[in-house]
Amino acid sequence: MPCGAPAMMFNKVMIVADGQTDIHNYPEIARMVSRVVDPAHDIYFTQGPMDVLDHSASKFAYGSKMGIDATHKYEEELYNELDNYSVPASSVVSVKDIKKEIPEVHDINAGLLDMGISFVVVSVKKNQTGNGESAG
Repeated sequence: MPCGAPAMMFNKVMIVADGQTDIHNYPEIARMVSRVVDPAHDIYFTQGPMDVLDHSASKFAYGSKMGIDATHKYEEELYNELDNYSVPASSVVSVKDIKKEIPEVHDINAGLLDMGISFVVVSVKKNQTGNGESAG
């Protein structure tokens, strides 16, 4: 079955990785994203056609998509020294505190942090227009 641009409308998030990355190994992909992605420069948002069954879209069959460049960077692509970045222990906040501060946050899964993967999944209650934006 030929794929291509028409099938792309079903994607919400696309991660681009180097050829040697095992794209079927999700922990490896998450480690790669954690290690090489600079969120300010390697995450892209765009608008476009979406699956008609995607209820997260603000307009029928049209909404946002996210692209993540998880490839190793050439010298001229580097903006920050990601390997030397760390978060001070004093800045760690509890899930309870976050949920108190941002009521739209339903739950937080930080289990990947224990595996050395800087990736946290946040579930947001979205029962009206704008809930997702106010949680960000």
